[in-house]
Amino acid sequence: MPRFADQTEIFRARKPTDKPMNINGKSILGFLHRYYDFVYRLFSIAKQTNFFIKEETLKDICREFEVPFDTLKEYRIVREQRNNEYNLPSVYVQFLSHLFSDYAMPLHESVDKYRVSIANYYTQLLQEKEHNKVNDLINSLVSEIEEFSEIIENRTRQLLKETRELKSNLSQIDYLDKIRKASYWIENYIIPLNDILERENPHSVYQELTRISDFASRQQYEYPRFEIRNQFATLYLYSKNIIDEVLKNSAIISKELLPLAERIKSESQILSGAIAYLEDIRQVALGLKKSEELPQIAFFENTRLNHTLYSESFGQDAKFLCERLQESESFVLQPTKNEVSDTWFFDLETKNYYKKKLVQDLPIDNFFQWCYNSLQAELQETAIQNINAEKFFAISSLLFLDEEFEKDFHIRLETVFEPEKVEICLADLILEVPKILLKILKK
Repeated sequence: MPRFADQTEIFRARKPTDKPMNINGKSILGFLHRYYDFVYRLFSIAKQTNFFIKEETLKDICREFEVPFDTLKEYRIVREQRNNEYNLPSVYVQFLSHLFSDYAMPLHESVDKYRVSIANYYTQLLQEKEHNKVNDLINSLVSEIEEFSEIIENRTRQLLKETRELKSNLSQIDYLDKIRKASYWIENYIIPLNDILERENPHSVYQELTRISDFASRQQYEYPRFEIRNQFATLYLYSKNIIDEVLKNSAIISKELLPLAERIKSESQILSGAIAYLEDIRQVALGLKKSEELPQIAFFENTRLNHTLYSESFGQDAKFLCERLQESESFVLQPTKNEVSDTWFFDLETKNYYKKKLVQDLPIDNFFQWCYNSLQAELQETAIQNINAEKFFAISSLLFLDEEFEKDFHIRLETVFEPEKVEICLADLILEVPKILLKILKK
């Protein structure tokens, strides 16, 4: 039996004689709690069209979740516009964005708007002599700084999250789209945000906040009226805290976010060269080129390096290369009698296999040796003896998947580094790595 005998009941308009709704903060929060899934769907759909939504679409969502349409208007969660459209008021957009940790990244001009408005309020504050207006300007300045800080923090966190997801490419985004996205973020968000926050830039918000802080610091002692001095003391403390937040987000952008996005872009150049080289090999295999025409590549003669590199992308990059080569006419290189084709990939299935094996083998007293032994056991079954750096680094990336182990197995891993060093001899590299003990921290 449906909750409503007639679907039109959902959209029943209240008659003038009906008892008016008791609208207050508690009832609105109760509605949002009761229809949380509906509100999340409404927010997600409206976000795609700048938080405007067609009446027909809105009513369809109401029918799906059995939400009274008129209640949305009563609580002013949606506001009627022209052309049979509704929009979510900005107060709900901001609240729900914070609630769902889902922010619509604005263009940097909209962020820069706050920098300009902060500078304008500060200029007016320097010139204003009337006490009441000084008080209002301080309050406006504090409010504007707060909104700006919230936007910067949210956008930085969102950019970092999306860039990391793009790097891991768990959604299997086409590689060229991956490069385009990284380039777009760098040019339209990361670099402009970095310029706005840059402490060496005389026009940056950091410099503006520093001037405001210095001015408020003096006025909290010098201003003639006591209550206004207290307001300046608040502005001083607030601006100092915001400066620390700005520096923190600026460090994230310059030290982590920008290099990460640049790394995604640079991969395209590296892989383009690798694709061109493999294409030359294919031409040789088809007899269209001589082997002497292949470019010479200089490898390290001494394979004992003083540093170790980790990456989770070897399997994805290798798979990408193969897919690109398959776009042209295919060819097969037959192995010799004593040669076995190496088709090992660190794909999702392989990754999950080693995650389960690691959990089963806990505690592990020497993680890197465990990686080598586990690879050796697997590859012996396929008669492949080539345990190279690519395979080894792919397995060792499990060390950095704390969130996945906690989510998939409901355990947290404790990592203990021993002073002892371990030497791992791979087919193409000799590594000197620390001895690491892994055990369950908490179930």
